[in-house]
Amino acid sequence: MSLLFWYAPLYFHQTILLAANGNQNIGLQAKILSTRTFTIFVVMALLTTFATTPLATLLYPPWYQEKLKAWRRGEIDWDTGAALPSSTSGNEEPKPSRQGPTDRIRRLLVYLTLDSMPPILDLVSLFGMPTASQSHPADRAEGSQQDSHSGKGVRAHGMRLLQLTDRDSSVMTVSQVDEYSQLDPVVNIFRTLGQLLKIAVSGEVAVMPEPRFAEALVSKSSAISSDLVLIPWEKTGNSGSAQAIVEIANQRLDPSYTNIIKPILQGTESNIGILFPKAISTQSGTQTPQRVKLTRAYSLSDIKNDIPIIPVTSLSHHIFLPYFGGRDDELALTVVLQLCEKPDVTATVVRFAAPSSSDDTYFASVAASSLGRERASRVKFETVVVDDGYDAALERAAVEMQPESRGVSSRKLVVLGRRAGADAVGGKPSYRVVEEVRDGLGAVGAHLVASGLVVDLLVVQAKA
Repeated sequence: MSLLFWYAPLYFHQTILLAANGNQNIGLQAKILSTRTFTIFVVMALLTTFATTPLATLLYPPWYQEKLKAWRRGEIDWDTGAALPSSTSGNEEPKPSRQGPTDRIRRLLVYLTLDSMPPILDLVSLFGMPTASQSHPADRAEGSQQDSHSGKGVRAHGMRLLQLTDRDSSVMTVSQVDEYSQLDPVVNIFRTLGQLLKIAVSGEVAVMPEPRFAEALVSKSSAISSDLVLIPWEKTGNSGSAQAIVEIANQRLDPSYTNIIKPILQGTESNIGILFPKAISTQSGTQTPQRVKLTRAYSLSDIKNDIPIIPVTSLSHHIFLPYFGGRDDELALTVVLQLCEKPDVTATVVRFAAPSSSDDTYFASVAASSLGRERASRVKFETVVVDDGYDAALERAAVEMQPESRGVSSRKLVVLGRRAGADAVGGKPSYRVVEEVRDGLGAVGAHLVASGLVVDLLVVQAKA
């Protein structure tokens, strides 16, 4: 039983009357209907139109709607209305609380696109827990949990949105959307990631008109009570040079992407993360591409020599967080500390404060808290007093993101709040960017991108 159950008959009756009035208007002009009969139909249409909302509210009151929502979430018993115990059985995880931006991230909603799969998979992998050592099946106690990190697990739900068009193939996809979700290659790649990285991953495909993409993401986030909605930036080209990233910062966004990102950022119900990935570039140790050889034939030895050497890449990550204060920066700090639970992740958190600014209570409490001996050795906190927060953050990010001189370099990631308090620190951005880019990434994030810093950037915005 839902609101549609009550609204449907009323609106159906209203639609029939309105359609009938249109035909009766023609009948009145043709003098088939009398003026009295036509007036009766018009009055009936008006009365049912104005009575729809009061009748639906009377039959479906607000208290009943709230009770139905709580019952569907498994919070109350339908007959008695009493709250159910919060403990769960089996592998079912309790519903996470939604108290503030500093809660632990337990549920992710990821907007899946084909162009952004590599950086998205790399970021989501950081939320996975390290693999525990396995024992022989004969030595395990019956009913024992092999994974000691089950209480810290993260659930990620990927949502791929396809545009509904007038083509027959698009209409058939809508009719078979459940089957299409099982066969979609992007969703299947995302599901496979969960099996490899110990993340509870699910995915689905939705087909709808493009203007409804933002509404679909917001509705899905509310339905699954996600703690973070992860949205990738539009594609960044094929070159990983600084010049390519600067050009992106000075280009207007695709209207279709603007229609998605703008309504979501204006919402206040969910924490939002925007991933600006660096363009695809050559890994360390690879050689620059050479001109193709013009040869007629290859011998077996030539073919072996032309096979490129696979570069040695590091699975470790280094994160840099420029902290200015505010709810967005607090959420960014929470995300960074959670990512640092993995043993191959290190982080540097630098608070940039103005000479006249007061101490940040939240930052001080987190820096002084006990993070555990292992994690505390991989997270470094600093406080720097500066006059220009933009340039100071850029200079420190360039230093932190430099490749290591020893062999293989770790992957780099900059995390910051979208509405960072750089204006309170002072200074002005030295680079100009398109207004749409600044609105999406924030003032500090757009400043880092416009400078040509080749690094993955995660900009987060806390819910209200």
